[in-house]
Amino acid sequence: MTRFLWAVAGCLGLLLGCESDANDGSGGSSGAGGGGNTAGVGGTGGTAGVGGVGGTAGVGGDGPRGYDEVQACGGEDHCLPSFAQLVENSIRNVSVLERTRCVLESLKERREGRYAHEADETNSCCSTNSGHAFQVLADGTVYYARRDYGGGMSPIDDYDRQSEPMRCEVADASYFDTCLEAIDRFAPEQRPGIEPPDDVWRCVYEDPRLDSLPWLKNCEPIALSCESEDARSSGGD
Repeated sequence: MTRFLWAVAGCLGLLLGCESDANDGSGGSSGAGGGGNTAGVGGTGGTAGVGGVGGTAGVGGDGPRGYDEVQACGGEDHCLPSFAQLVENSIRNVSVLERTRCVLESLKERREGRYAHEADETNSCCSTNSGHAFQVLADGTVYYARRDYGGGMSPIDDYDRQSEPMRCEVADASYFDTCLEAIDRFAPEQRPGIEPPDDVWRCVYEDPRLDSLPWLKNCEPIALSCESEDARSSGGD
């Protein structure tokens, strides 16, 4: 409990990264965990992504804006944005586990709609965030993009970049089943001061410096169309 209170106090004092109840109003349709879509200032063009996922935009530059594009496709928001946070590289926080369960189950079933997840890493010096936007179309096609942003003690440390929009496959059903079972085991125990165990944490948090989530596989950059492939095919007949 002492570690948890210390972490919360530290985050509030620095105004960095900690999720608040404001997410209920800001995340449902505009992005994950209140991250928003506002780009930084200045900056340069895109740079290659890590792990073959594709280019990312510079700080407010002219690179890809895939996160904004995927969000703009609309779609019903069946789940509030999922959120996971690592504080000072040691303290784990998954504030509202029901949101994460909803997103994971919906992706497993490829339920048509728009979903969001955010991973936050907060330290005394800075905050590093990755927002993930998912769009599942009527035919089960999954579009995805990510937004990486953060800041530090100096404006020079601030950045805001996005990936290209991508078409992806969801992970195997067995992966989601394992995660959902782990969440269900932990849910009755979750309360302030109780950190999620490893089997839950592996399912909800990814290092913000990586360019992929284990929820998806075989992602390829695309020119985004918000219509399903079936709809485009029938329209051309």
